[in-house]
Amino acid sequence: MAANFPNSPSLNDTFTENGLTFVWNGSAWKLNSSSGTKGQKGEDGTGADGTKGQKGEVGATGAGGDKGQKGEIGSTGGTGGTGDKGQKGEDGTGADGVKGQKGEVGAGGDKGQKGEVGAGGSSGSDGDKGQKGEAGAAASKGQKGDAGTNGSNGSDGSDGDKGQKGDKGQTGATGSQTFTVTNSGASAYQIDGSNNPTLTLVRGFTYTFNVNASGHPFYIKTSASTGTGNQYTTGVTNNGVQVGTLTFVVPSNAPATLYYICQYHGSMVGTINTVENGQKGEKGEIGADGGSGADGSDGSKGQKGATGAGGTGGDKGQKGEVGATGSGGSTGSAGSDGDKGQKGEVGSQGAQGAQGAQGAQGAQGAQGAQGNTGSTGSQGQKGEPGAGQTPAIESTMRSNDTSTSSESYQTAATITINPTVSGSKLLVVAAGMMGSYRQDDYDDPEKNQCEVILYRGGSTIGYSAVSSLADHSGNSGYTHTGFNLTVRDSYSHGGNNVTYYLKFRRYGSNGNGPVKVMKGTSLTVQEII
Repeated sequence: MAANFPNSPSLNDTFTENGLTFVWNGSAWKLNSSSGTKGQKGEDGTGADGTKGQKGEVGATGAGGDKGQKGEIGSTGGTGGTGDKGQKGEDGTGADGVKGQKGEVGAGGDKGQKGEVGAGGSSGSDGDKGQKGEAGAAASKGQKGDAGTNGSNGSDGSDGDKGQKGDKGQTGATGSQTFTVTNSGASAYQIDGSNNPTLTLVRGFTYTFNVNASGHPFYIKTSASTGTGNQYTTGVTNNGVQVGTLTFVVPSNAPATLYYICQYHGSMVGTINTVENGQKGEKGEIGADGGSGADGSDGSKGQKGATGAGGTGGDKGQKGEVGATGSGGSTGSAGSDGDKGQKGEVGSQGAQGAQGAQGAQGAQGAQGAQGNTGSTGSQGQKGEPGAGQTPAIESTMRSNDTSTSSESYQTAATITINPTVSGSKLLVVAAGMMGSYRQDDYDDPEKNQCEVILYRGGSTIGYSAVSSLADHSGNSGYTHTGFNLTVRDSYSHGGNNVTYYLKFRRYGSNGNGPVKVMKGTSLTVQEII
């Protein structure tokens, strides 16, 4: 079913028919890629996975850091009353060692943090429990073991089978379009407002050209030549129309390139490109990915990585000072153990085997049909000529006599001029000889007169000239009278072609017989810029 696109669209206008949406891009109707039925997605091939590489061996555990040194025992307190509270044990100072052992008990005092046991003092009252010794500095972590070497890669899995080809997308709708054709003087055809645009027509579509270009017959041809030759007639109705409708049903075997051109003016010409239905349409969307191919077989196991070297042990912390011995002091709380050295790093795992190759992707769905070319924008006004513009001039001359006995005007000469400048004036000159006839009847001779006048189209311009009454000295025959008609025509032609006529007739009712315009009579039109 043909899609009847609207005329003179604006940029990004849309048109929907038969479930398909077209968008005007400024020069053509393009099928919206989100409309229309997409082709079926091709299935993915399913290549088997490659064999998984063996796991690398675990590196050896690094050696634990050494414990910090035990704090030194405090000196023995003297005999007497309850000893003073023991001094707090000093912190161990081992660099980067694990946490030092708890400090020795201080002199007896109130129960608090467990310190190191103070040396025995002489009998006396119980001293206050000593303060808990400071913790030794933490030992540093052991060095990280070296990573094991990577296992070798497993071999590639075999390729999966190729996926099935997707179904072809639906064919786009056929359609029709109408163009409006006028003329810009004799310099160009205006099609939907643009000067001599290139048209793209789809084979199988129907195009209507509404032509209003009097004096400029509109032809579709196989070559860009004036005249009436080389016409392309297949599917064309009313070729050469000036005012009316030309219809072109583009056949399936139309040439890729045709032309539209004026019969008279080689500058009024444009190219017609014909394309297949659907040629250069918007690209269809890619079908969704096919399912994953089957896993490839596992790759060979990689070699076990070498065990990393053990980390070095941290230095012991310094022994804490012994607090003074209190009398019978309660045992202080045990200090917390030093931190254990860091475990050596696990060796690197062997590299994984390479994965099997992926199966081939399914074929893409067929592309949708291209939309019709949209209407061309309006053509601008004809520019004024540059400096040194040559004015147009046309002239014609009769090569024989022409006669009539009618009292209605008959055409003796015709000429058409194509002005160069839209605002110019035209000088029209007709000159030559006219003949009036005497019919000698002895007793009642008949004499007539000839009248000549200028016409622009269907309108007279200027004044007429009338010959003398025929007088042939008693014999039948013509009396010849010269004439010159000169008119400066101020008609606003706008750069369009103008046609002038020299016409004549038998004047009045004086006698019968013919009148004539003689051979050599001329008609000339000169443009005045």
